[in-house]
Amino acid sequence: MAASNRIRAVIFDIGGVVVRSPFIAISAYEREQGLPANYINVALSKLGDSGAFQRYERGELSYTEFIDLWTAELNDADANNRAYRAYLKRRDLDVRM
Repeated sequence: MAASNRIRAVIFDIGGVVVRSPFIAISAYEREQGLPANYINVALSKLGDSGAFQRYERGELSYTEFIDLWTAELNDADANNRAYRAYLKRRDLDVRM
């Protein structure tokens, strides 16, 4: 690669400082799909630091490992529903689902 074409920096912004927050897109997707508000974010965070997304952010998983684990986590409707009901209960919201 020619010196003038080298990558000199990579900007990673997930918090909405440089570009819009991904949570805006997630909220829009939830509405489009008829999912309850914050359902996907609860599913992403239900395992805390041991979740696939968190482990991938720390570089503990390859991309393929991440996709396999993340897919399994997001498709675990029983665990996601339990986590969402707990989320609603913590906020004193209607937990009927």
